[in-house]
Amino acid sequence: MGNYVPLLTTNSLSLVRSVSGNGTFLPSITVTATPSAGVNCYSVTETIALGLTPDGLAANAVWNPANGTIRWGPFFGTNPQVLTYQLIGAAGTYPLAGQGSFNGYSAGVTGQTNATINTAFSGSPNTNFPACSSEPLAYNMAINPAPNVVTVTSASGTVNWGDGTQTAITQPVMTFQKQYAAAGTHTITISANWSGYTSDMAVSGQATKSDTVQVVSSCVPVIVTGPTNLVVYAGMTAQFSVNATSTFPMNFQWYFNYSNPIVSPATFATLILPDVTVQESGLYSVIVTNTYGRATGSVATLTVWLHSVTNIVRSTNGRVTLNFATLPNSTNRIWATTNLAPPGVWQVISTNIANTNGQWQFIDTNAVGYPMRYYRFSTP
Repeated sequence: MGNYVPLLTTNSLSLVRSVSGNGTFLPSITVTATPSAGVNCYSVTETIALGLTPDGLAANAVWNPANGTIRWGPFFGTNPQVLTYQLIGAAGTYPLAGQGSFNGYSAGVTGQTNATINTAFSGSPNTNFPACSSEPLAYNMAINPAPNVVTVTSASGTVNWGDGTQTAITQPVMTFQKQYAAAGTHTITISANWSGYTSDMAVSGQATKSDTVQVVSSCVPVIVTGPTNLVVYAGMTAQFSVNATSTFPMNFQWYFNYSNPIVSPATFATLILPDVTVQESGLYSVIVTNTYGRATGSVATLTVWLHSVTNIVRSTNGRVTLNFATLPNSTNRIWATTNLAPPGVWQVISTNIANTNGQWQFIDTNAVGYPMRYYRFSTP
């Protein structure tokens, strides 16, 4: 009597299962099959729990509802395959099992071993949003557990407004109008049943969602502090700001001399005017608006100063007297050079503070002996 023992193969088939979208309406399962170099033929089988149905099967898949299996293959050669499907069924967590076959040998599937289905549509995360007691609230509802996969055709249930009142849901997409009687915080709760279909089967489930609405009685914007007067030099940046509060989104429109709207960047709480000129001196104001009304800020004055030399005199002893007009109480500098040809070298010869009228004087005693002397002015 003789015994025949087949040689153990050194070839293999790697099967790894992953699950994405666990806890959603249609969790997606992927089995990645990677054969080694010596594999000539292989196949893959997945077994899903009783009561579940696969959807979106990858190419070459064969679904057998009698024993709950999905089979792919046979595949010839060593090309890897990515095999996918989605699960549809009642809410719960279900086991997944599978195996493969290659060159007459079996291979087990590793990786995730269960999938979770949630038929309750929760929509986006709970949203806190404001409402005004003087106006009806527009509340939009769209029940769809899997956009672009499930088409919902009917829905029924209620919207509980959190103040003891309810409204019936009659279709999956609706816009409600709700008027709250007084200020306060309310929780809006959707509770609905829905039905529809995917590309190849009818589906149904429940829908639940909640939002928080903050109802306020003071709805128009309130200006806390308005723009204040500014005095700047020509060429500098002027900046006006308004501090306003509102429960609702605000818009800001700035004006020059009351009636001239500033187009850009006038939509912000801060108005920035770069490189200002004397022509931009004037009155600046802002109107703050929201859905429910407006508020007008105080008027601020912009004064733009030019640096000017009001008088320059050279005396018989060679000294030069310079008289300037500038911003009151501002710090200023005088620069001097004897040569304007490049590279000219300018030196600070005086730093002074103007008086309350913006006037100041400087006597250059070092000008004696220079046939030519040049000056310029800066702050500081």
